[in-house]
Parts: sequence; C-alpha cells; structure tokens
Amino acid sequence: MAPEILKNHPHDESVDMWSVGVIMYVLLVGYAPFMEENQKVLFRKIRMGTYEFYEEDWSDISSSAKELIQSLLVVDPIHRMTVGEALRHPWILHEDDEMLSRNSLMGSLGEIRKYMEIAQVSDD
Repeated sequence: MAPEILKNHPHDESVDMWSVGVIMYVLLVGYAPFMEENQKVLFRKIRMGTYEFYEEDWSDISSSAKELIQSLLVVDPIHRMTVGEALRHPWILHEDDEMLSRNSLMGSLGEIRKYMEIAQVSDD
C-alpha cells in the first residue's frame, strides 16, 4: 500500500509504481521491503519510506536494480518514477543478459515459500 493511501490523500497511477517497486523487491530477495508484525509500526515505516537493502541478501543484486527500486519507493508521489521513466531505466533496457542468466532466483523463491508457509500456518 502506497504512503498516500495510508495518509488518506488523493492518489493516481503513481500508487501502482510504488507497488511495482515493492513487487520488484520481493521478486529479487523473497520478502517485502516493509515487514512488521505490528500494523501501526508497519504503516509508519511505509509512510516514512523506511526500508533497507540488507547486504547478505542484496550483495549479488545489481546497483542498477537497487536504484530502480529506490526510484519507485519514493514517499512523495510527485518525485516517484513514472511508468515511462521506469520503462526507460537502464535495468529494464540494458542489463547484461548473460550476467542475468547466471543469477539464480532460487534464494528468493525459497524465501517466498517460507513466507507462504508461515502465512498458511497463521491462517489455520
């Protein structure tokens, strides 16, 4: 959920770009950039845009991918990257295909599976 929704501010398609940033983050490392058990703390982190690229998980992720995510997870929607800007970003256009093919996403897939198992247990 984008910060402007939590703040009950008018919003437009820029909330979708926030979501793209969250989804990219999850796909690359297997967990969300904003995670807290306490909803109040979680919403505060989202409103403030407080997240980290943990070295142990992000060391093999390109700086270009991180820069794209940082440009999408911008609290102020006026300064958030637009869809056109994102589609022209170097990570989308020019990332080295050979280098990408060597990167395994099995670690993030494993993290997603763990998260899904935990979510299923808590629903039971």
